[in-house]
Amino acid sequence: QFQPWLNQLPLELHAPLAASWPGPNTWLVPDNGRSHGLVRGAHQSVALRVTDHPLMKALCEAFGGPLVSTSANRAGDPPAMSAEEVATIFGDDVAAIVA
Repeated sequence: QFQPWLNQLPLELHAPLAASWPGPNTWLVPDNGRSHGLVRGAHQSVALRVTDHPLMKALCEAFGGPLVSTSANRAGDPPAMSAEEVATIFGDDVAAIVA
């Protein structure tokens, strides 16, 4: 699922990524033009997350591709560390929380 983002990485970076597979990992890679501006924002890189969460893995496999998400925090604030904290911060602004 990540191969389109990894194709243009220097070869010396492929081995460390492969060694850390299957995760959970987050890799920050240069955007090669494949990421929508809403995903990348003002950055020139994207974070690729390999999850070990069973439901998220099943969703990616069923969908046949990567899922896009954001971190669980408001811009500039530290990330929430629990589902309860996410619910407190975001309230009715989110449809569902997967923990």
